[in-house]
Amino acid sequence: MRLFSNMAICLMTGIVAAVIGCGSSNQVSVQGRVTMDGQPVGPGSIVFLPDAGAEGTKVAAAIEDGKYQIGPERGASPGNFRVEISWSKKTGKQIPSADPGMMMDETKEAIPPKYNAETTLRCEFKPGDNVHDFDLKTQ
Repeated sequence: MRLFSNMAICLMTGIVAAVIGCGSSNQVSVQGRVTMDGQPVGPGSIVFLPDAGAEGTKVAAAIEDGKYQIGPERGASPGNFRVEISWSKKTGKQIPSADPGMMMDETKEAIPPKYNAETTLRCEFKPGDNVHDFDLKTQ
């Protein structure tokens, strides 16, 4: 029984050391601000997609009051990324919803395609804390 106990302790120590050792060098956190013509974007979304041929994990975050944050627990990894930003803004009109007799707010994409569907935005994540602010222009 004592042999089993010692083996279990050694195994657990090894697993803990491996997890701590592997996780600390590549942990990435990202935060920043997103504005459109100087005004905070939100509610919206920001998506980081690994560049073609690059290693990395797609990560996304909500944008609230012009701010976003992705903690290291979300699995972001170092690398080069394309950035897509979206913001569905209310138009002030009401349109029929999928539920008969109900109306809903009409929204339209407020961010130009060059920042989402046809993005030209790029950034790099490095191990540790990263700050990437985006000041978008409608023109």
